[in-house]
Amino acid sequence: MKYAESPDVPVTRAGLPYIMSANSMDVWRIRLYIIMATLDVTLVALAFFGASWAYLGAVVDSQTVSVLKFLVVLYTFIAVYNGAYSTRSMNSFSFSVGRLLLAISQAVALVIFIFFYTKTSSNFSRVVLGLGVGLFAFLAIVARYIIIHALTKWRGPSFSNILIIDANGPSVDIPNAYRLCARQHALTPDFDDPEFLNRFGSYVKNMDRVIVSCPVGQRESWTPILRCAGVRGELVSDALQALGVIGVHREANFTTVVVSTGPLGLRARLFKRLTDIVIGGALLLMLLPVMIAIAIAIKLDDGGPVLFSQRRVGRSNLFFKVLKFRSMSVANSDLSGERSTARQDQRITKVGRFIRMTSLDELPQLINVLRGEMSLVGPRPHALGSNVNNKAFWQLDDRYWYRHSLKPGVTGLAQVKGFRGATEKESDLTERVRYDLSYIQNWSPWLDFIIMFKTLSVAVHKNAY
Repeated sequence: MKYAESPDVPVTRAGLPYIMSANSMDVWRIRLYIIMATLDVTLVALAFFGASWAYLGAVVDSQTVSVLKFLVVLYTFIAVYNGAYSTRSMNSFSFSVGRLLLAISQAVALVIFIFFYTKTSSNFSRVVLGLGVGLFAFLAIVARYIIIHALTKWRGPSFSNILIIDANGPSVDIPNAYRLCARQHALTPDFDDPEFLNRFGSYVKNMDRVIVSCPVGQRESWTPILRCAGVRGELVSDALQALGVIGVHREANFTTVVVSTGPLGLRARLFKRLTDIVIGGALLLMLLPVMIAIAIAIKLDDGGPVLFSQRRVGRSNLFFKVLKFRSMSVANSDLSGERSTARQDQRITKVGRFIRMTSLDELPQLINVLRGEMSLVGPRPHALGSNVNNKAFWQLDDRYWYRHSLKPGVTGLAQVKGFRGATEKESDLTERVRYDLSYIQNWSPWLDFIIMFKTLSVAVHKNAY
């Protein structure tokens, strides 16, 4: 068990718990998946060249090479799709072998079908195919056993970062897990405190599972905290409670109820991040002349700074500085966001009025995207001071914090549905939250592309002022 910190060391910005130094396992997993896929491809080649040598007397045979090219491509795609390279395959030898054998069987079946359909099946040896598959299966199973055994020795039975929060509940012990004492580190769940949510988000940002062990009376308080943190959240329980439980997890001699899983898996997050980098980088290069022209115009207008940065709430409720072109006079810049912009707002400069009307003031957020703080598409980030009728956004809708389980976006589903600009009525906020949660629940690459395309038609909008 890894302990976060000595009880005598206070939790401050200058001395955060040991878990703050924990690296995300996502990078290690991706590296390991690449290594395993490369190893599998190498073993396929070795197995078939060995089978060719044993049966045909030639290591490199044209028939073998033609089969191998198809088999390697098909096997890799099927193995990736069916979970042969996944966290579960790292933790379970039987699951890993099962997925591996399923992938090679399906790939072989497709190869046979392709060669039969193209009437070239007589050009390759069935014996070489059978020997090659059998030899590969043997070598791959041995390789998986060695890898999983080594991982278990290094990381314990789970290839994951696990944080256990002890909040006076049943005792929980998982090898190689991190631990925090809620009392010693002032972790009292408060859904109405952005500072607490930010601090909690900083603790769990690199965790795969967060397990809270607390009394029955505290479970309802911890559930929304875990749900809005963007991680798999679990509560230790000896009896299921009416908490909206989505699953049960058994570990050794205790049981936890799963109340959140995080919105996207590793492959989805990787795809979304690659999309952000490729499209975001291309847009930044393409729009650089426009951004330079805007910067010059702002500077000539009043001589003040070009950019305006404001603290906003991001993924897992972590604060970050959002970047925008400055559209208000320096003296009237609203750093807290307490005052919504109104039509004919006297704080807005001449240049500012144009860039706000055309949404060009948002372009610097492409830098936030490349820095990994935002995504091209996602729930729009709000300032902490944002309010309607002197009520903070999170006081108007209990679901508000759940929208932060994904990175905030430059644009989002709510925006293309017409909910953008100032939030003047409570219904404006609840509708935005509804669309944000719908986006999170129904995310797909295709949905992102649709929203990006539709954003072009709402860039100039009657509510953009």
